[in-house]
Amino acid sequence: MFARCCAALLLIIASVLFSLSWLREEWSIAIWGGTVLFLILVPRKTYAASVLMSVAYGMIGMGLSFYWATNTLSYCLNIEGASYVPAIVFGVLLIWESFPFAIMGWAIVIQHRRFGVLWFAPMVWVVFEAFWPRVFPWSLAHSQTKFIPILQAAELGGTCLVSFIILYACFGIATLARTEDRIRFRSESLLAIGLAIVAIVGGWFRISSLEGIVPEKTLRIGIVQIDPSFVESTERMRAASDAMEGPIDLYVWPESTIGAYSTEVHSLKEMVKDIAVARMPFVKKEFAENLPGWLLVGGKSFSPETPEEGPYWQTAFLIDPDGKIECQYRKRHLIPVGEFVPLEKHFPMFHEWAQLSEYFETGTSDDPVCIPNGPRIGALICYEDLIESAARRTTMQGAQVLVGLINASAFETTEALEQHRRLSLMRTIENRRCYVRCAGTGVSCFIDQFGREQKRLAPMEQGHFVVEVPLLATTTLYQLGGHLLPWGMLLLVVTWPFLGKRLVDSSQPTAPAA
Repeated sequence: MFARCCAALLLIIASVLFSLSWLREEWSIAIWGGTVLFLILVPRKTYAASVLMSVAYGMIGMGLSFYWATNTLSYCLNIEGASYVPAIVFGVLLIWESFPFAIMGWAIVIQHRRFGVLWFAPMVWVVFEAFWPRVFPWSLAHSQTKFIPILQAAELGGTCLVSFIILYACFGIATLARTEDRIRFRSESLLAIGLAIVAIVGGWFRISSLEGIVPEKTLRIGIVQIDPSFVESTERMRAASDAMEGPIDLYVWPESTIGAYSTEVHSLKEMVKDIAVARMPFVKKEFAENLPGWLLVGGKSFSPETPEEGPYWQTAFLIDPDGKIECQYRKRHLIPVGEFVPLEKHFPMFHEWAQLSEYFETGTSDDPVCIPNGPRIGALICYEDLIESAARRTTMQGAQVLVGLINASAFETTEALEQHRRLSLMRTIENRRCYVRCAGTGVSCFIDQFGREQKRLAPMEQGHFVVEVPLLATTTLYQLGGHLLPWGMLLLVVTWPFLGKRLVDSSQPTAPAA
């Protein structure tokens, strides 16, 4: 009984360490300690005990890490006052998120009982990181956003490769700490730890080698952080833009700023207060007129004669100094629960239950928005900076810099805003592009191509900054094929139960004939 109580207490400590890395970015090392402690504790002999402990570890850790989700769900579901509904939905999401932990518990037992390799369970986890549907697509890699060198491996295989390196090394450390496993897996444990060391040292050298390369062209961008839901928010954004010093090539205002307009509208002058071409509430667009530079701003668009409930496209408008809409980008990845409900097209009642007042469609083009004879800008709208494929596709289409337009008013806590920013950081390393992030409630920032935050505005702060952004055209291994790594891992995980058994059988000495 005493031993079980001690194990339960240690499991809770491991879960708390897991959560600390998500609640405070500077505590990146905590998740290593929590994972190693969990792997030392988890049983290797019985499936039920291993799965149960893994689920408990995951649910406690995630519940603490993403505690803010109940407030966000209240906002997205339009629930005011005290209500048990957000807590129930959050509980359901925790159960859903616990499934990969359960599978890893199963994989830990099977790799010890049947396969005799340490890489199998980490690889199973990474496969689920890549393919298990998640509202907030976090990975172990994102917990290390203050430990930049190890993240440089994302240039080769994305977040999946970084997550595998971290978890594989934790398995190696935990195995060396367990007397019963040390002899059996000693060589592979040292290999796993060595791989992490190589990744860290290699990351340092990679940053050093690229820092000396001076880009040929830059873009001077002015970022405004003003909550677009404020009264007279466009007036405040214009005042912030006018306060910027020096010539500005591109002004960036947040998502949901400019209002909703018909696709037949081609300039600011045509954005009139008429329901034939615009939707209420009408926005004071005159403050966006006559800027001395280009403007990239978020709004919505709709086809002519579309009913009031939509469908709409979340849209980024690129507007020239004369007020002409030069380019538009339509969001391709919508936010689950916030902008759509899975299967709502087949079951319309889901949309009604979620109390969503509008319908949204996804865009179809990954093309960057382009200033004529100028830079190509990869626009990402809100949730899209969490999606690996969104940034990869637009950079493969020629984007020289990534610019994010974000509202973020649904996130009412500092931890939520910071975690959203951290999940977007990997896009810079995967594609070797700088990322300029403009968020209404924060965090607006400039992240260089190494994943280092160079400039920022604090969450909930009103303000602006100007930054000189290098325009880059590097092609990474991740872009060329490294993004397929999860599929390769999936193939290996599926075939190893058959392939591994043959290899083990063939390695056994054949008994001499009588």
